[in-house]
Amino acid sequence: MLAIGIDNLPNIDINLNDNARFFNMCYVGNLLNLKGTSILLETFNRLKRNNNNVFLTVAGVGPVEFTLRKKAKYYNIDNSISWLGKVERNKLFELYKKSDLLIFPSLRDSGGFVVLEAMSCGLPVATLDLGGP
Repeated sequence: MLAIGIDNLPNIDINLNDNARFFNMCYVGNLLNLKGTSILLETFNRLKRNNNNVFLTVAGVGPVEFTLRKKAKYYNIDNSISWLGKVERNKLFELYKKSDLLIFPSLRDSGGFVVLEAMSCGLPVATLDLGGP
């Protein structure tokens, strides 16, 4: 059995956002500076200024979580962000199904397994134009 793989994914129907009233983005990963988490919050803040029906779910923990939460309050977007903490892998598939976009702003990722995982569930992904993904 592989330590990392997508061979045992559950069958999930692709979620196409037919109800465009809300747009649900998600971030999955460690909350570290090198994962581009400040870019994540800056981007979400800009999107939120233009469209109040955009929401973000953050699945992960890490040393910059407190700073990110504080920045979200400062930007007054904290009510539009759901902080899930650490999420078991099988629960991530439910998050992918409920989301319209995975945002992956990592600055130094050579692989980005979460990108493949999300795409295998039919979830579009937005990444930076650098590194592996």
